[in-house]
Amino acid sequence: MMTPSPLWAVVPVKGFVEAKTRLADILSGEGRSALARAMLRDVLAAVADCPAIAGIVVVTGDNMAAAIAAPFGAIVVEDGSEPGYNQAVRTGISCVRQRTANVLVLPADIPLVRAEDIARLASLHPAGPAVTVARAAADGGTNALVMSPPDVIAVQFGKNSEARHAEAAHKAGAAVQSLVIPRMAYDIDRPEDVARFLDGTSETHTYRLLRRMALAGTLSLAAPHLQPVF
Repeated sequence: MMTPSPLWAVVPVKGFVEAKTRLADILSGEGRSALARAMLRDVLAAVADCPAIAGIVVVTGDNMAAAIAAPFGAIVVEDGSEPGYNQAVRTGISCVRQRTANVLVLPADIPLVRAEDIARLASLHPAGPAVTVARAAADGGTNALVMSPPDVIAVQFGKNSEARHAEAAHKAGAAVQSLVIPRMAYDIDRPEDVARFLDGTSETHTYRLLRRMALAGTLSLAAPHLQPVF
């Protein structure tokens, strides 16, 4: 069943200075910041191109992230004094609660996602109360979450969050489903993620950036196999 309109997207964004610390062995701080910016552009482009999305809220305390979000028509909300990804999600949900009965939470580090992936997730989400999880490829995580109403459960992103979100939905009496949407399933968080990403090709800011870094020697991966750039 199609998700009742409108569906708003919440995209939490960490500060670029502290982004992707698990990539410190292969990328400098400047390189990790550039990667985070590229991924955010790719994710916001997919969200903005999806007709199922009525509005976008970006939650961040980073001025550069706010500047990237502006051309996509996003509402930028300060992430506040309480640290943490889940708190940023809650801040975004508070912003959209009065605007809609349906929210999509999407991370900023899944650069392969396309508008059609988001539309598919929205189309498979039932009328509320309901929770739909798009599974991460690793760690039992959640790489996208649709909730109707937006506060039907307390978000619990992180390792093994798919199971926690499902359990919370059951306790709340909400319908719950867990889906695999391939381009949503893969984030870039560890060196092996970068290697896998460069083993293919994509028409993304992220691919072009990582390829340039690899060719310039500023990305410390052992001889990545580089496909032609688009």
